Formats: sequence, structure tokens, C-alpha cells
Amino acid sequence: MNPNFMPFAKAREFVRAFGFSTAADFRTWTTGTRPDLPEKPADLPSNPHQVYLGEFLGYADFLGSSNKAPYRREFLPFEEARAFVRELGLESLAEWKRYCAGEIPELGVRPENIPSNPNFTYRGKGWAGSRDWLGTGGPQMPRGSDMVPLDEARKFARRLQLSSWTEWRKYVRGELRHLPAKPHNVPAIPHACYRAKGWVSYGDFLGSDTVAWHSTDWRSYEDAKAFVSALNLRSQQEWRRWHREIAPKDIPYNPDKAYAQAWEGWSVWLGKYQRTRTTESARDWIAARLR
Repeated sequence: MNPNFMPFAKAREFVRAFGFSTAADFRTWTTGTRPDLPEKPADLPSNPHQVYLGEFLGYADFLGSSNKAPYRREFLPFEEARAFVRELGLESLAEWKRYCAGEIPELGVRPENIPSNPNFTYRGKGWAGSRDWLGTGGPQMPRGSDMVPLDEARKFARRLQLSSWTEWRKYVRGELRHLPAKPHNVPAIPHACYRAKGWVSYGDFLGSDTVAWHSTDWRSYEDAKAFVSALNLRSQQEWRRWHREIAPKDIPYNPDKAYAQAWEGWSVWLGKYQRTRTTESARDWIAARLR
């Protein structure tokens, strides 16, 4: 071990207290571009994967996060993954990237067993291009005279009393057997079929009162931040999962947009870090946090 750096176990324990979720988060901090955090100690390496050879087991282990490098994850077989993605109704590679980044909240968070770079993961295993992956223009997206108008489809959907896209997806797959079968002229992926025909959201389509991110009915930023910081969520991914499942309706899914003027960053929103004076050392900051 390099005597200029702290032992591996100590370094790992130290870094885990910050709650970084990815190697990119860690690197952003080590390069000094996180003014909300104290500076990196001189005896903590910015390249632990090289300094601690033989002990370093990956950034997921070092940071204490649940994120694994893509090549270490177990993904669904190609055909199963493609079937899932086609049900999303995405129409372009740009939309796929937005979905992977969590920017289409009503479709939920991308499952960990669905790769964000399927062209690499499924190369030689069935990959035939993004149009095939997304099912662009496929038969599951009726757009002609066979499809009922949005108003009629919405009236039908609201009678089902479903609460989310997840429930709608279960319904169209026939998993909610207590409900009547979906008519053939009501599309399974209405957000794609009615995109340019008045589509608003699944909250509007299902009548579930899901609120748009730009709503004016949110609780105040300070109240919402205090509520969220007490949840001890470690990452944006955990935030999205929590929000989909049990979040109060007056706390927005996209707080960075809803509270744009007051927004202080995800670290402050999640309560992972407290703002510190620039003269405060990282060790003092960590020690105070762990008391």
C-alpha cells in the first residue's frame, strides 16, 4: 500500500459517509467541483481503483451504493427486454435516452435488468437497431381509422379506475382479469398514439389526479425539502422509486423544475450533505455527521 494514502478500509468507510451513488459523483467531488462539500483530504486518492489494487472491488463496494458497472449486471434476455421496451411507446433514440435518464416520470424508472446501452449489451444476441428495439411504427401502435379518438379512449380508461401507468400496463397484458378486456381499437400505448392529438398524461387519461410537475399546488420548497431529507434516500434512483410508490401528491417528482428558483441541488434536497464552510475540513465534517 502507498504510505501516502490512508488504508483501504478507512478510505472506504470515509467515502461511504458521503452517500455517493456513482463513480461519476465521486470524481466530481475529487476534482473540486462540489462547492457544497468539503475538499478531499490529501491522503484520500482520487483513483482508488489503482491505488488499492488487490483490495478494490469496484465503485459500488467502495461507495457503498447499489449501482454496479453495466458489465457486472444481469440483464434480461434480448427478446424479453425488447418486449418490455416496446410497451413504453417511445418513438426515437432521443426519447429512449430521456427515459433512461428518468426524464419521463410517468413511465417509471428503468429497471436495472434493462440496459441503457442495449446496442452494446445485445450485440450478437439479437440487436437489430434502435427502430427494432423501440418497435417504432409496429403493429402495437395503431394510428389509422381503426383507433378511437382520445376522448373516447379516455372515457373507457377512466371507467377502469386504474391509478398509474404500471396498472394500465398490467391491464393491457391481461393481468387484471376482473376487468373487461381492452377493445382492439383502444391503443395499449396511448401516450404514443395520441402524442399529437391532445395527450396530457396518464393521470389525465386514467382520471387518477396525477399532478404535473409544473403544478402550483406543491408544498413550499423548504417544507418539501425538510420532509424529503428525513427519508435518508441515497440517490436520485432511490428518490424516483420512492416517489412512484408512496410520495405525497404535493411533493413533485421533478423538484429541480418545480422549485427552479430555490433549487440548491440534489445533495441538499436528499439531505445527504449539509452545506459547510470552505475552511472546514472533510474529517471534521464527517466526524460531525457520524456523531
